[in-house]
Amino acid sequence: DDPTGGGIDGNADAGTTLTLDVSLPGIDASGVMLEPATGGADIEAQESFRARMLLAYQHPPQGGSDTDYEQWALAVPGVTRCWPKRRLMGAGTVGVYIMCDGNDETNHGFPVGTDGISQLDDWGAQKATGDQGRVADYIYPRAPVTALVYVCSPVAKTVDFEISGISHVGSDITTAIAAAIDNVFFEGGTPVGNGKIFLSDLNRAIGDIDGTAGFILVFPTTNIDLGVGELPVRGEVNYT
Repeated sequence: DDPTGGGIDGNADAGTTLTLDVSLPGIDASGVMLEPATGGADIEAQESFRARMLLAYQHPPQGGSDTDYEQWALAVPGVTRCWPKRRLMGAGTVGVYIMCDGNDETNHGFPVGTDGISQLDDWGAQKATGDQGRVADYIYPRAPVTALVYVCSPVAKTVDFEISGISHVGSDITTAIAAAIDNVFFEGGTPVGNGKIFLSDLNRAIGDIDGTAGFILVFPTTNIDLGVGELPVRGEVNYT
């Protein structure tokens, strides 16, 4: 928990004022950032490191398999989840969706940058920037020479909720319900085109919270299908 070199605290929005530690004659001591500062990450948590080690041991390099792309992306500081998608942009392409959960809470874990291919690639496609660019540049020298790799951010699919029968509960329970919904979305969400969030999982997660007896999930009314590129994000939760 002790970041080296600033970690996520070094990230900042465009428009942030910067000041030199030491003033120099003839040089303005302050300036304003035109672009956001991204890419800062705290030291990797032990559990995250352990998960990457297990993935590497269970899936040795295959010269460009799905798990190879997953391991390459997760090796970049700050990247916490990854989903390869074959032929995302057509024949010969590989899409790599990434998330950076916790690095920039204001962005809900979605990477900060633009989608595209590595700056190192001389192909004339759009170049990735920011978090996507860091991953694309890391993957480029490791991927098969025939693959054109696009690193992309998922698109948030906002899901609103209506829950009846427990409108009297306090903020501690509503906070726990929000966290339970987020956990179901985190565990079940995938942007590769075959994702589905089951109502049964949501009902079970909410029902496991003390004080929710008698609740009815009014909305959504059906399982939540996720298209290519979509990840679920909790919207408003209304209690009626």
